[in-house]
Amino acid sequence: MLFYEFLLPWLYLLNILTPNAMKKNYLFFLIITMYMQSFAQSNCEDAHSDVIYAYSHVKSAYNSNNITHLKYYSKRSLDAFNRAKKKAK
Repeated sequence: MLFYEFLLPWLYLLNILTPNAMKKNYLFFLIITMYMQSFAQSNCEDAHSDVIYAYSHVKSAYNSNNITHLKYYSKRSLDAFNRAKKKAK
């Protein structure tokens, strides 16, 4: 079920789709559009935070002074990068 199929009956019930009401309720449609746009980038933002997290662990692995820390930070970096790839698709 598409979003507009869900929203359309409610708009008729609220008397929003009448010709005179359209002039009065343009703000309502603007707010709905902005609300929907705010969730459009959420997956990209999540992927971006995972990439930053992976980069932070790469820097920590580079600055580590023993092999145990190097393996630990490298594994965490790889896990974060794989999560970012899944979210970016």
